[in-house]
Amino acid sequence: MTALDGQIQVPGTSEAGIEFTNTQTTEVAYTFTPSGNWTPNVNNPSLSGCTAAGVKGYPPEIQQGILDVVPGGLGQYMRYANHTPFALLAINKATGAVVGEVSQATTIPVKPGETLVFVLNDMWGGYSDNSGSITVNWSGVSASALKIQSGTTYNGAYQDSTWKLHEEPVGERVFNRPVQFESKFTKPPKIFLDLSGLDVNESKNTRVQVTAKNITESGFDLEYKTWYDTILYSVWTNWMAFGE
Repeated sequence: MTALDGQIQVPGTSEAGIEFTNTQTTEVAYTFTPSGNWTPNVNNPSLSGCTAAGVKGYPPEIQQGILDVVPGGLGQYMRYANHTPFALLAINKATGAVVGEVSQATTIPVKPGETLVFVLNDMWGGYSDNSGSITVNWSGVSASALKIQSGTTYNGAYQDSTWKLHEEPVGERVFNRPVQFESKFTKPPKIFLDLSGLDVNESKNTRVQVTAKNITESGFDLEYKTWYDTILYSVWTNWMAFGE
C-alpha cells in the first residue's frame, strides 16, 4: 500500500486556481487539509485574516458588519454564488462543478487522471487586490499499488548438499537460500517470515533463527542460523512480500 502526500499553495490573487491531478492508476480518496489565511481586499483591513472557511470563519461582528453593508450577503457577487464567499473550493476541472468547500480537513475521492482546481471564492475580476495564500496539505493511500507475493520453502539435509546445520561439531552455523519473486516489485518490498515446521534432534536444544537478507526488487535470501548444540535436519518457512 502506497502512502501519498504533498502540499500546494493557493494564492489569494489566483483567479485560475491551482490544479491537483490524481496520477495514480485507480481512484484515491485524498484528504485535503487547509491552513493559513489571506485577505480578500487589502484596502479593507476588517477582511484580513480570512481562513479557508471564508466569511463563516470571521468573528460574528465581522459577519454582521458585512450584512449591514450588503443586506443580501456577498454570495450574490461571488463567482460561485451558491457557496460561501471567500471559502476555498475544490472544482472539477472537466465539468466546472464545485466538488466541495474545503474549509477544514476534507476527503474527496479522485478518479485516475482526474484534476481538481483549488480556488478561493471571490468576485470575478476581484483577485488583484487580494494578498496571502492558503496552504493545502494533501494525503491519500493507493491500495492499487499494493502487490503481495508469498510462498513456502523447504530446506534441509535431504534437499541441499551444502546444508551443514545438522552436523557436528556444534556452534553457530548458517545456511543461505535464495528466493526469487514470480514478478519483480518496483522497489524492495517488506518481507514477513514464519517458521511453520522443524525437524530437529529431540535430545538437543532447539535454537533456530530465520532472517530475510539482501532484499531486492527481484528476490531475497533466507538466512537460517543455529547455535550451541542444536541439530537441525530440515525446516519449513512461510514468507510473504508486500510492496509496489
